[in-house]
Amino acid sequence: MNAEELLELLRDFHIEATKKGLLQKRDKHNLSFIQRSLLKILSMKNHPVSMTKMCALLCVKKSAMTRIIDRMEKNNLVTRSDITGDRRSYGLALTEKGSALIPHLNTVPVAVLEKILSQCTPGEKKAVIEGYRTLLEKLREI
Repeated sequence: MNAEELLELLRDFHIEATKKGLLQKRDKHNLSFIQRSLLKILSMKNHPVSMTKMCALLCVKKSAMTRIIDRMEKNNLVTRSDITGDRRSYGLALTEKGSALIPHLNTVPVAVLEKILSQCTPGEKKAVIEGYRTLLEKLREI
């Protein structure tokens, strides 16, 4: 397999995953994929994350991120706070309501993945998981 074949497979997987609800646009809490990802990132940090850092992590432009944060703040999922020493920037943190959603963020994607994996042999499951782990490790090394 070459890089073009891999890219084509990843693209096709992304399209099918979106169609099947693995990367659903909105979940039962009316959160988009980006919003769920933002909540997940904040849940892994024990300190506020700057808007600039969040934009970089999610590959979202600052103007779009501002709109996303505005909606999430309005729904009491995140808060903004000043970052000490930087008057132009602020940090994002989870609210209690946002934290309460963390265990439920993956409900639909996990159900879809379980359905997919149930059709695989134990060897295929192991190969898929090991393959993704290897790709992720190599990507992080670049």
